[in-house]
Amino acid sequence: AGTGPAPSPGPGRADAYVVHAVDDDPYLRAEALCAWAEAFEASRGRSPAVWIDVRCADVSLDSAELLAHVPAYLVRCRALVVLASPAVADSLWCAGELYAWTALGGTPEAAEAAIVATGAGGRQAAARRAVEAFDAFHAMHARPPRVMADAADALRRAPEVEGVGPFNRAVRSFLGPVRRAAAAVE
Repeated sequence: AGTGPAPSPGPGRADAYVVHAVDDDPYLRAEALCAWAEAFEASRGRSPAVWIDVRCADVSLDSAELLAHVPAYLVRCRALVVLASPAVADSLWCAGELYAWTALGGTPEAAEAAIVATGAGGRQAAARRAVEAFDAFHAMHARPPRVMADAADALRRAPEVEGVGPFNRAVRSFLGPVRRAAAAVE
């Protein structure tokens, strides 16, 4: 039974929500996402449907409204794909997306990562830096987005909802998928 392609996620749904840092080079992000998509297609027999905020979200929303809609976008996705880099681990916006995924019942086990080959030293060095950045994550050091001033206050308050410790643990729980992606690079 079932030798054909995996079923598509259906209207208004996606296979994966993509967590990425706008500070990373867009071509390197696209390269990482394409590598993940090729692996998805090879294992499931079809191209993935993905949710990428900069391409899918309502452009009429200001950043505070966009932030408020993130949970609605996340629940429409079967999984999470983290385009892992130090910039993702340094971004309070990305940390908020990761935290929201877990707060909505998603698990790091339902997440995959793809390494964004940023910085010097090639993909292996980039993978090592991504693992180190996720391992060292702390909400108090994460940066709110530069271009989304109206969401910055809400993002700064996000760790206070459940406490900084649980917020940090939720974000660091994605270290597993990042380590798996890093191991695949080496």
